[in-house]
Amino acid sequence: LTYLMDAIEIAKVLGDRQKLAFMMGNLGRIHLFLGNYASARAQLKANVDLSTQLGDTLEIGRALMSIGYLYIQEGDFAKAEETLDEAWEHLSKSGDTRDSVMYFTYLGELHYRTGRNQDALNVLTKAVALAESTAIHSTLTARALRHLAEVQYRLNNHRAALRSIAQALPVFEAAGVLAEQ
Repeated sequence: LTYLMDAIEIAKVLGDRQKLAFMMGNLGRIHLFLGNYASARAQLKANVDLSTQLGDTLEIGRALMSIGYLYIQEGDFAKAEETLDEAWEHLSKSGDTRDSVMYFTYLGELHYRTGRNQDALNVLTKAVALAESTAIHSTLTARALRHLAEVQYRLNNHRAALRSIAQALPVFEAAGVLAEQ
């Protein structure tokens, strides 16, 4: 965090608002994954505000997607869905596959956490297909597969769930991301 905070200060001094918005989003995501939701929300909302001023629709979409994920973690599923829908309005314009995979993975998680397992299966299948089309042996693909396995298990398709996990596990092990299992 120290280096990121230093970089934010440098961007402020240089007046580089584009880099500042980007780094504020990264700081917000770090706080989100550390469970510091209040700090994450503040940084991500500041990212949305600054990116809106700059007209950076991709960065707005990314920040909103992270805020949507924050709401999922807090269990506020209505706000999560509303925010993810708003994020998609921005992300879909960019055509960025990585962001699309992340969006569909978060949306799939939202669906299965709210009991919409068939919707989750459809969305996560799309996330896996997109991820595999660009980076088949990446943690991005493995995360989508892990969530897909969760839904397959919930739908009592245990063999498919085992296949998905078997495909994801070596990637997680290679990346040292065993917490994802």
